[in-house]
Amino acid sequence: RRRRMRASAQLLPLRFVALLSHLTLTITAFSTRSDNVLSCLPSVYSEDEEASKDKELVTALSLSLVAFAIEVLSFFSGASMFHGPASVISLLAHTAGVIAMGFFVFDSMPCDAIWAVFACCCIPPALVAAFLIFTTHIRKAGA
Repeated sequence: RRRRMRASAQLLPLRFVALLSHLTLTITAFSTRSDNVLSCLPSVYSEDEEASKDKELVTALSLSLVAFAIEVLSFFSGASMFHGPASVISLLAHTAGVIAMGFFVFDSMPCDAIWAVFACCCIPPALVAAFLIFTTHIRKAGA
């Protein structure tokens, strides 16, 4: 007789693929940064405007990488690996992030939109992961 897997265990590979795909597109956005910055600028721009947009993009992408690091730490430490709600939040956020970053990298998307992607697709799973790391390790330390 075959036992049914828990939903969180079934979501595990999907969550991992969505997380890695979103991370890959974020790293790709770093490597194509100059093209993305130029597509965000008007046809006539100054060097200060270009530097400002570049700094803004680097800041958003760097903060995204920090959020990824928190989530990967939580995932591989086991704090969130089989946590159902965390898996659903992560899967939904990173799937949306893959779609948005795909448009950002391969199409011309306004640079300001990267902040919306960061706020909606990186922050929620990172906050959940940080909370789970904190509660898991505090509980273990207190026991």
